Amino acid sequence: MSTFRALVVDAADAALVGSYWSAALGFPLSDEGFLELPLDGLPPRRMWFNDVPEPRVGPNRVRARLRGSTALDGPPDPEGNEFLLSSSAGPLRFAGLEVDARDPYAQAAWWSRILDGDVDGTTVRAPTMPWGLAFTPSDAPKRAKNRWHWDIDLPAGTDPSCLGATILRPAAGEQWWTILADPEGNEFCAFPPA
Repeated sequence: MSTFRALVVDAADAALVGSYWSAALGFPLSDEGFLELPLDGLPPRRMWFNDVPEPRVGPNRVRARLRGSTALDGPPDPEGNEFLLSSSAGPLRFAGLEVDARDPYAQAAWWSRILDGDVDGTTVRAPTMPWGLAFTPSDAPKRAKNRWHWDIDLPAGTDPSCLGATILRPAAGEQWWTILADPEGNEFCAFPPA
């Protein structure tokens, strides 16, 4: 079973976007560029902010679902990344991830196999995934690399090519993880066991 490792946000100015999310969620931004997200019943997971040269193009195919209260402006965040907000009492926290899909049922089935999860309609819930992964119908074509993606840890002895994903960049040199794309082109990174 592959396990959820981290949520990753690519940005033209990772420090700016990381600072926004640090203030919104109430967790400090590390010097390395991540937030440590405490989770109920699971070890903490990281939310990384990476500087990338590619500009943001159009609406994001992957969006955060949040619930709680906040005094911050948004959505969107400083670089235009949309998110969904349900107001409720308590601090702002992640409630899930939403992903546009041409075939949400097929995407949910594929990701449930990768994460050893269960499917409820078009939402995947997996033991190591801290939030639901909801695939929503969309005919909009994928126009650019996703600004938000997630990383997974592979079980010992698993070859990334066995996942049924497209390998975009194999692990090599200092990049010890493999960059892949799911059947609809959504990028994710797969890390070998530590």
